[in-house]
Amino acid sequence: MTGEAGRCGARWRAWWPAGAWTALILTLTSIPHPTLPLAALSGIDKLVHVGLYAVLGFLAVLGTARDPRLQGHSTGRLLPAVVACLAALGTLDEAHQAWIPGRSADVLDGVADLSGAVLGVVAGLPWRGRRSPDPGRPPGKE
Repeated sequence: MTGEAGRCGARWRAWWPAGAWTALILTLTSIPHPTLPLAALSGIDKLVHVGLYAVLGFLAVLGTARDPRLQGHSTGRLLPAVVACLAALGTLDEAHQAWIPGRSADVLDGVADLSGAVLGVVAGLPWRGRRSPDPGRPPGKE
């Protein structure tokens, strides 16, 4: 693939994992009246929030590393933007839970989401500097 179609395909490959994980988070947080046995344990739900958003933060950093349009952007500017986007997503997710029966919007859940996002972004920093090979490009063709 060459031209715009090739770039679009490369961008899709860069971002689909983060998009799929976001869809999973939004699906899980839209389930009315969650009945997980672990939810009864105090504080375990905060760890779940941290874990979900840490994975999302990591996948978002991988997306920035693999997206051809973001290759030349400064990490010092790009990663705070990623954290800001994930913070906005967590805030909107918490707000939407106020409308789900059996759920509530909790500021501490939002803090856990943001904490997880930051942990995931920091964990992904080593991958940000790497040039990921484009699976659609034949070997030896740079």
